[in-house]
Amino acid sequence: VSTPSSGVKQTLLPTRLPKETAQEAMLLLGSVLVNGPTQTVASEHKETVSTGGNAANVAVGTSRLGLNSAIVTEVGDDTAGEHVFANLKDSGVDTTLVHLIKKQKTRMSVILLYKKERTILSFHDKQKYNLPPIPKTRAIYYTSLGVSFKKIQTKLITEIKKQPNILLAVNPGSYQMRQGLLEFKKILPYTKILFVNLEEAKKLIGKNLPIKKLFVLLHKQGPQTIVITNTKNGSYASFN
Repeated sequence: VSTPSSGVKQTLLPTRLPKETAQEAMLLLGSVLVNGPTQTVASEHKETVSTGGNAANVAVGTSRLGLNSAIVTEVGDDTAGEHVFANLKDSGVDTTLVHLIKKQKTRMSVILLYKKERTILSFHDKQKYNLPPIPKTRAIYYTSLGVSFKKIQTKLITEIKKQPNILLAVNPGSYQMRQGLLEFKKILPYTKILFVNLEEAKKLIGKNLPIKKLFVLLHKQGPQTIVITNTKNGSYASFN
């Protein structure tokens, strides 16, 4: 267990892995959005616009590490959607599987920052997620989706059963945890790596338990590796 104040020496990863180290494509599955245009930091006012969403963030991060990353998502045919396309392409992410939805608006959010806390105000247009045929990939990162996530998750489980060698990493979004918890939990038996925060871990178990006990009970649901984040107190990992 390592926390920011633990004094454990950290080794920084290179910004780009050697070419010969690059793996088969990592497929990212989740919603993307545009962050902005307003952020409030303490009493100061700053305006920035950026591409966000867990899937987009991880897609860009893995691309910068030298992995061939592709993202499965949907955007609207608006200025925000154009921004997302351009930003992902410029970051080296394969956008072949990004679906452009006509007469629909791209998700947007405004992030309010105050000291160490943040509040996200989000706009979600209706989306009908579709899972295309999965290309050859070594890993899939499945994260935040909205109302229609149940259909695409069912298809994802079917694909993982067909290709059990694919490493499935899961990091649920707020809707999946709030409105579709029972349905979301069906993916856990097929999950190799699970990322959740402390409150989400407690919600998945249904009890307010110490972290060590949460790990034990979460492992029983399927995930082999579990990471639990706990805001400024750091993160915890368990390997089964």
